[in-house]
Amino acid sequence: GTITARQIEAVRRTLTNYTKRQVKIWIKAFPDYPKTSKALGVRMGRGKGNIDFWVAKVNKGTILFEVTGKDLNLIQKALMKAKAKISVNTRVIRQYEELE
Repeated sequence: GTITARQIEAVRRTLTNYTKRQVKIWIKAFPDYPKTSKALGVRMGRGKGNIDFWVAKVNKGTILFEVTGKDLNLIQKALMKAKAKISVNTRVIRQYEELE
């Protein structure tokens, strides 16, 4: 699937606002593919349309965002709110580090 640059920005804003900047966020998806469209009512031919928006291609198993912080409960709630902003099916994955 694809996610747009607007969706990525909406997730970033949701994460920063909900966590009140207590966490560190890494965005792994970058919108580097342009999507073009022609204006409504324009006749066929005459070349390709202008760039309308940018998208990031997302394959199955791709990590979109990484979040670190001390309050895991807060991070979990923030990611659940951010899931609603993306048009592809997502899930939250947790990675534990063993402390020695």
